[in-house]
Amino acid sequence: MAPKTQAAGSHGVDALGYEVRTDTKPIPKVNVPYVKSINLNTVLEDVTQYANNVRILLLPSDQGFNGSIGVTDADPVLDEAQGYSVTTDDGNILALDASTYKANNIYYEFKRVFAGGISKTVKAWLYNVKIGKSNKTHNTDTNTITFTDYEYPIDVLGDPALNADGSEYRDENGNKRKAFMILAYPDDANYEGFEDACPDPIMPAIG
Repeated sequence: MAPKTQAAGSHGVDALGYEVRTDTKPIPKVNVPYVKSINLNTVLEDVTQYANNVRILLLPSDQGFNGSIGVTDADPVLDEAQGYSVTTDDGNILALDASTYKANNIYYEFKRVFAGGISKTVKAWLYNVKIGKSNKTHNTDTNTITFTDYEYPIDVLGDPALNADGSEYRDENGNKRKAFMILAYPDDANYEGFEDACPDPIMPAIG
């Protein structure tokens, strides 16, 4: 299939959700009611080799993304799903230490605007995401109300790319590849229902 064309611009973020992964299959997606931002920073470093007093190799070391999810307020359901809190018998929220990180797939949507002002909603999944504890700041009210900022730090670790039969993909040189994100556009065959569950990272058929 031909590559997508570049958009004139992109904006917005909506429909945030997450799947907590298990050893068998992910728990069904849970929606986060209010999302303000998703920030993804590429974690890509160069590995160099020197010989004869010159640099002879420059290789990429791609570790996915890190960043944050901005929300309007801490999400008690998400915190409990990640093991960061529990609800007591009295109905209180009891914040706990982080004993481990859960693996998640994260879903969200944004818009891309193309020539002629045509706007398309793009659906996105992030593979194998660690969601950290939210950062929060409470400020005094003055003449106007200042809303509290909440952010969940994330690390997108990715999954091995697969062949259609579910086996691990290797390229023509025998190298494995890793997938960090998958995007669906309205004219894609699996666009309808793409948000229901994170699809496997299947590489395209060759030939």
